[in-house]
Amino acid sequence: CQEQDGRHEYALKVGIKAGFREIVMRSPGRFEMPYGCNKSPFADDDIVRNKDLLQVVCALLSDDKNIRHQDSADDSFYLCNASIVTATPGSANQGWHADGGHINLQSHEPCHCFNVFIPLVDVSLPLGPTELRPGSHKITRNLAPMMLAAKARGTLRKPVMPLLRAGDALIFDYRV
Repeated sequence: CQEQDGRHEYALKVGIKAGFREIVMRSPGRFEMPYGCNKSPFADDDIVRNKDLLQVVCALLSDDKNIRHQDSADDSFYLCNASIVTATPGSANQGWHADGGHINLQSHEPCHCFNVFIPLVDVSLPLGPTELRPGSHKITRNLAPMMLAAKARGTLRKPVMPLLRAGDALIFDYRV
């Protein structure tokens, strides 16, 4: 990173096509990397198959009748990605985005994938906490028209910025 005329210039460009398998810049100054996440302690069964976390997984991935995935020992759950995200000092705010897509674009389906964000340091307002818009997982299926409709109906909820302590877990739908 070099500073030029008060702006930060990065050797990597934004996006997976401009990065590497080992590191990608998600937005200027924000990097995601799987470095060490396939090793202890991140890959330990105490973390990946944690009984308390699996109970939450079962609840989040159950359908309305609560008949799917009731057994916390269910092997149909798996960790699909583990990575570290870091932001350099002075990096710009990251644009609003959904982390992932829907499995059905015609109708809203229950949660099929979610993120577990565990900060390694206390996250304060000056550090720039992750901002979420509650309920947005229901409108990202067809974002522009559904967001306009939610605004018009007055149902679009305000963003929240959870202030977390190191080791806390923020769990949210992948489509938020």
